[in-house]
Amino acid sequence: MMEKSELYDAMSINDSQSTRAKIAEKAMNVLIAITLIFVLSASWVYVSSGAENAFSIEMGGVFLTITATFTYVIRSYFGDIKTEAKSRHRVIDDKPPEITVSAAVASKLAS
Repeated sequence: MMEKSELYDAMSINDSQSTRAKIAEKAMNVLIAITLIFVLSASWVYVSSGAENAFSIEMGGVFLTITATFTYVIRSYFGDIKTEAKSRHRVIDDKPPEITVSAAVASKLAS
C-alpha cells in the first residue's frame, strides 16, 4: 500500500494542470499589457486634455470592461487549484468527498 505522502504526490502529478497554468499565464500577461496601455493612454489624455477627461467614469468603465474577462480567467484558475487541493487533502485524510449543491441536485434528478 502507498504511503499517504506518496499518494498525495501521485495525485498532484496526475492533475494535468499544465494547460490551465499556461492559459492563466497568458491571461496574466495580457492583463498586464492592457493595464500598461491604459495607464499610458490615461497619462497622455491627462497631459493633453486634463484630469477631468483622463479620470472619468467612462475611462474606468472601459478599463473594467476590457480587463474583466482576463481577471475572471485568472481568478478561476486559482479557485480551481484551491478546490483540487482541498479534494486531495480529503482523500489523504480518509474523509468522504464534499457534496456540492449542484451535485446534490443532480443526484436528486437522477433518482
